[in-house]
Amino acid sequence: MSKNYLILEKTKLPGSQLEIKAEISLNFLSISREKALKKFQEKTELPGFRKGNVPTNIIVQRLGEYTILEEAANISIEEIWLDVLKEVPERIIGSPSVSITKLAIGNPLEFKITATLLPEFSLPDYIQIAKGVMSKAEDISVTEKEIDDVVMEIRKHDAHMDIHKKSGSDSHDHAPVTKSDLPELTDDLVKKFGDFKDISDFKEKIRQNLLEDKTHRTREKKRMSVLEAIIEKTSIDVPQILVDDELAKMTARFKDDVMRAGLTFENYLTTVKKTEEEIKKEWKPLAEKNARVQLVVNQIAVEEKLLPDSARLESEASKIMEQHSDADPSRVRMFVAMQLTNEKVLEFLEKQK
Repeated sequence: MSKNYLILEKTKLPGSQLEIKAEISLNFLSISREKALKKFQEKTELPGFRKGNVPTNIIVQRLGEYTILEEAANISIEEIWLDVLKEVPERIIGSPSVSITKLAIGNPLEFKITATLLPEFSLPDYIQIAKGVMSKAEDISVTEKEIDDVVMEIRKHDAHMDIHKKSGSDSHDHAPVTKSDLPELTDDLVKKFGDFKDISDFKEKIRQNLLEDKTHRTREKKRMSVLEAIIEKTSIDVPQILVDDELAKMTARFKDDVMRAGLTFENYLTTVKKTEEEIKKEWKPLAEKNARVQLVVNQIAVEEKLLPDSARLESEASKIMEQHSDADPSRVRMFVAMQLTNEKVLEFLEKQK
């Protein structure tokens, strides 16, 4: 079976763009013209004719042959453009743009597709880079002063709440706390704060929490150091569509944060005297970095054959769908799969010591 189109030219453009010029046969365009006429006929009403029964020659007279041809061209392209993209071996990301380049009565139709390709790039020796970062020993410890500082903050908070109770005020403003207001640190007091046996147990739990927090922050810092070292040695032509996607995610998260703080995004913009576009412009370097990191992580996952656990993927996706029933299930699964894959890659890099 012969194709109804012919690819005339493929051109790779900067920014991981691919331009495809194609031609649709005159025969297929003629078939589409009949469909276009039928479409116009179904919605045309004229005196003396029932809706859908106006003769096609009258429709052509009223609309003009070129209007019919334009609709035929749109119908043809709609049916053909996905088949054209199937002949592209590279992976296409985002939604391509399609435009007509040549349309004339009695001639084949020419059009072009501009698509964004997943950029091709070579990774550096990421295992050696990871070893260089992860092999460095980190001194993670908690000092007595840090513990005492936390204890002091807890005592101040307790004194603050006690002042409110005595004054009968519902205000959440911080009342001034003096040394005389501070409760004495006793075994009975610490039991008031939680399941603690005595002062020693209380301070030990604080030490453990501080140590756990420091360990987590150190781990995240080393993870980011590895990724930054890798992307520093990786040349990638990051597509604008990925940068725009990162900016959209950053904006959505920021709007949520502002809303949780009891403000509207519009009020925030008024306060900082900036437009949304100005803020996005400031965020663009970070968005480009995030997109670059994600591309690198994806490529490592491919080369190391790192896949998310299917059972966990379904479980996490189900939890999100329970909280956001109006979300697109396929998009939720894609999001969870990306998050789990990212974690797999980071765990893989951490083991390179």
